[in-house]
Amino acid sequence: MEATIHRLRSENAQLHRRLRTLQQQDNNNGQSTTANATNGVDGGLQVDSNFNGVAEQPSTATMTTKMHELQLELAETKKMLASLKLDRKRLKSEKLELLSQMKDVYQTLEAKEKELRDFIRQFEVKMRDSDRGIQKVLSSVVVLFSFVYCCRFEVVLFQDSNTCCPVLSFTFLSCGIFHGSLVFTDFRVPLAYFLSNTPL
Repeated sequence: MEATIHRLRSENAQLHRRLRTLQQQDNNNGQSTTANATNGVDGGLQVDSNFNGVAEQPSTATMTTKMHELQLELAETKKMLASLKLDRKRLKSEKLELLSQMKDVYQTLEAKEKELRDFIRQFEVKMRDSDRGIQKVLSSVVVLFSFVYCCRFEVVLFQDSNTCCPVLSFTFLSCGIFHGSLVFTDFRVPLAYFLSNTPL
């Protein structure tokens, strides 16, 4: 505001200097414009239009109007600045809120990723345990079938000396899975058991 007033005062002083120059020229030439110049000093002199386009000196009313317009413009500018400050403050608040939300999202993603890694790790452990259990079962089945397949036994039919009845004698001779020859106790069943439908 002070700068505007200072600028207006400088323009007014410059116009006054030009006006005095014109008055001196009119006095030297003896023309009648001296009276008009004198009237212009009191209330808005009309000067020669060939002097740099200067037509009249700004009056007090004109300066007041211009100052009022500048004051209105300054007030409008202040309002715009205040609005810009509010917008900047709002944007800063929204930015902080957005950063907080992004931080929460990142923390949630990290927690979910950790849960997923733990689940995968536990699943892999269970799969390994299950594989070991299946391998044990398969090994047991293989051992059983190998035992049944590799065992050799001898069947002998003879007569029991005590009962005088025919008896079948099952004697296991060896089993290949034990890498040796193992002889088991005879398993003897009376022949009548196979010939009769009645169990012993």
